[in-house]
Amino acid sequence: MLWRSTYLHHNMKIKRELASVCGCLFLAGSIGRGDPIPVPNYSFELPVTNNVPEWATTTVTTLSGSASLWVSGDTNGQALAMNVFMSSQGSARAIATSSNSLVTIAPSTTYTLTVALGHRGPSVADIYLLAGGNGVANYYHIGDNGVVNDYSCSFTTSATGDSRVGQPLTILLDLGTNLPGGGGAATFDNVRLDGTSTLPRLAIRALPPARVELRWSTNFTGYHLIGSSNLFASQWETITNQPTVQGNQFMVSIGTEGNSRYFRLQSP
Repeated sequence: MLWRSTYLHHNMKIKRELASVCGCLFLAGSIGRGDPIPVPNYSFELPVTNNVPEWATTTVTTLSGSASLWVSGDTNGQALAMNVFMSSQGSARAIATSSNSLVTIAPSTTYTLTVALGHRGPSVADIYLLAGGNGVANYYHIGDNGVVNDYSCSFTTSATGDSRVGQPLTILLDLGTNLPGGGGAATFDNVRLDGTSTLPRLAIRALPPARVELRWSTNFTGYHLIGSSNLFASQWETITNQPTVQGNQFMVSIGTEGNSRYFRLQSP
């Protein structure tokens, strides 16, 4: 399994990101640190020509169902609007999907989608995260008074053996009804996506005259430090210094004795 990882150098002159082969090894600084993942035209403010920029839109209806989709707004801003209605029988759906992959799904990462949604009428509005076109997380909302609120859905990938890893991640927004005489309206806006690593992050700082302090969250019990003077060594030595707890972090202080050393965390 290849991991993109940050190795910490004791003199803090080097902070390199490399691909490292590892099995049970979990490394500080892996992909995803809670940073936003850009969603093109996330607030639907780009000028509309024939289509909604950066989004693929469609409607699906059967029998007496009808559906429509457009960008609505004024000088205060725009949003993606959807209407669905069914007079007697059938169904109606309006769908918008992000046109391109937003990110390639990484291991040991939680992805969270948040959308500002206003929804009224007997219908169901959905927000989805798709991995390779298949739904992996969603939140559905039953029409109420139309007040706009933030709603979220999320999923977390495993360290190994997760078929979602490597797949493109996209977003789907949906409004539908299959109730006779039912219909609804919804607006979607301010679409946000975040990815956060579920692996521990290892922090380092120099302590005069020749020591370093390493810290990681107490949420990650069972991990221990290993170190090496060679970044590419096949075997790293176990750091025997016992960690102490300071607040919500484990802390280890290590003498450097003027030698270059690299550190990382290993799982049980």
